[in-house]
Amino acid sequence: MTDAFHPGTIDVVRQRLERRFPDLDPAVVEAAVRLAVRTYTTSNRAVSARTVELAARDRLSFADRPTPTEVRPGA
Repeated sequence: MTDAFHPGTIDVVRQRLERRFPDLDPAVVEAAVRLAVRTYTTSNRAVSARTVELAARDRLSFADRPTPTEVRPGA
């Protein structure tokens, strides 16, 4: 993704988010992680993987919301 992070570390973040958001396409999760990495590496090279994970998770939480006509089981 970028030289600021070890690729294995970012893969772990992506995998955790894919488990947290199983209904989302993995490409959407990867895009959110890439965007978070890019956002933080432009201003601060010392950003942690946890910061990237939190930023990506916040973006994905909007994508995972049901539409007004969709009713989730147990809701």
